[in-house]
Amino acid sequence: MNWGKNKLLLLGVLLLLPALGGCWDSSELNTVAITSVIGIEQIRDSVHLALEIYNPAGEGELQGTQKANKAKYVQSTGQSFFDAIRNVNILFDKKIFLAHTKELIFNEETAKNGFVGLLDLWARQHATWPDAYLLVSRGVRPSEVIGVTNGLEETSANYIEDLIANSKDTGKTVRTTAFDFLKEFYNGGYPVVGVITKKEKAKDAQENSTEDELETEGAAVFSGQNMIGFLNGPETRGLNFATGKIRSAIIVSPSVEGQGVNSLEILNAGRKIDVHMEGEKVLFDLKIDISAMLGGETGRPDTSGNPSVMKAIAEQNSETVRREVEQVITKVQEDWRTDIFGFGQALHQKYPDQWKTMKNQWNQIFPDAEITVTVKTDLKWQGLLDTPLERRSES
Repeated sequence: MNWGKNKLLLLGVLLLLPALGGCWDSSELNTVAITSVIGIEQIRDSVHLALEIYNPAGEGELQGTQKANKAKYVQSTGQSFFDAIRNVNILFDKKIFLAHTKELIFNEETAKNGFVGLLDLWARQHATWPDAYLLVSRGVRPSEVIGVTNGLEETSANYIEDLIANSKDTGKTVRTTAFDFLKEFYNGGYPVVGVITKKEKAKDAQENSTEDELETEGAAVFSGQNMIGFLNGPETRGLNFATGKIRSAIIVSPSVEGQGVNSLEILNAGRKIDVHMEGEKVLFDLKIDISAMLGGETGRPDTSGNPSVMKAIAEQNSETVRREVEQVITKVQEDWRTDIFGFGQALHQKYPDQWKTMKNQWNQIFPDAEITVTVKTDLKWQGLLDTPLERRSES
């Protein structure tokens, strides 16, 4: 009896073995070209692509002394994003593999006209990477960005990825993936996307030779699927404070005593929105709480156990941040009339019934909303010095 059961079990295992061999559409590594970054432009009725592709030969030494480049570059066009991707097969000797793409870079014109239709491919296909960063190339074509490496990394994709990661410590950038953008878009929000620009870097002042470098400071603001404008670095930092997305930053303010400045490192920052209604008028209280340390002081304040001086430095930092946040709120209210801060969400949560009637008119109501910004800084530490060196030099 047991032998019969064992035979049935063995037969079942044998029948399952073919299904355990791997994915139905798997590809061997030596038959595919792994794409690392894609530049995308919609030019009239065609889509133009610039792709960086990892070069496996670049990982080792060739027979000679020269080392192969770690990336190859190819451009393609088509009637759609999908068509342009497939047309790479006409130009390149391996089939394009999208699952490891780290960045999608759109030019300004394509962003202004809306690229949700182009992202349809990215959301629809199973062999794409939803966490690929979205970037808008400002003042330059994506094809001019791809191929630039000015750090230690040898591919543009890794160079740009590290720039995005490092820039978060300045507060002057945003990190938005394809998934983040589509989630915000479908929820009726206003996505904010990272920006990338190219500029010349002086390589040797004596020879007056130059090389290019990339910069990820600033943000591109969208209303629906269309880009409506750019924020510069300080404006983007103000946005990040207002939305509670600051991870770190250096805030420079005038010294409280003498000529000079103090530089505070933001250790942590949080925000809270309180909302009130007075008749049909909407009032918001945006409260920002900051923990910081004194990272540098070129003035002459006596910080050696003097609570009043430390309090003054903290208040100076709060005032600098408050102005920065108010400036970006005013710009967005007056120029774009678009709530990229989440004030509407706070209103919805507290006044759900009123929100039902205000939701469709929120872009008309928001510019007239009264927003009060309050910033409080808790200065945790002043580093290893209890007195600025400028003050010590006078003693």
